[in-house]
Amino acid sequence: MYRIMSLMLKSTFITGIFTAALSLAFTGCSGQNNADESGAENQKETVKSEKSTEKAIVDIGPKEFQEKIKKDKVQLVDVRTKMETDKGVIANPVLNDFYSDDFKENLKSLNKDEPVYVYCHSGGRSLKAANMMKEMGFKKVYNLENGFSSWKKQDLPISEPS
Repeated sequence: MYRIMSLMLKSTFITGIFTAALSLAFTGCSGQNNADESGAENQKETVKSEKSTEKAIVDIGPKEFQEKIKKDKVQLVDVRTKMETDKGVIANPVLNDFYSDDFKENLKSLNKDEPVYVYCHSGGRSLKAANMMKEMGFKKVYNLENGFSSWKKQDLPISEPS
């Protein structure tokens, strides 16, 4: 009987130690995980606040796009295909077909320190082009929201390509 009681006591003691060790292990991991998560949140907040102060790419509507390109001599880039640009362009753009093999090389001729205004038919290719320019170090790129189609819907002036 004494032997059975002794075994039960040892068993209870070992179970208690094992339970305590497990709870410490999970608590330790949980605390570390929370620290990692809060660190990640702080990092996200920092990135978000940096982005909100100065965006490299700004989407703007047709009217604002028109006003901005009227003000000064600007770098205006049409990234549509020749078939698309034959139907008309905005002002006097640099024609640089997004699908051409030398598209990225042609972007290098632009001044990275001056704003660039870019558009395509519906806004998708021009946004991709804007992201490419941002990666290349361009400081400010304005993307025409919904592209040339939104420009036409607003009945804004269209020129013949040169």
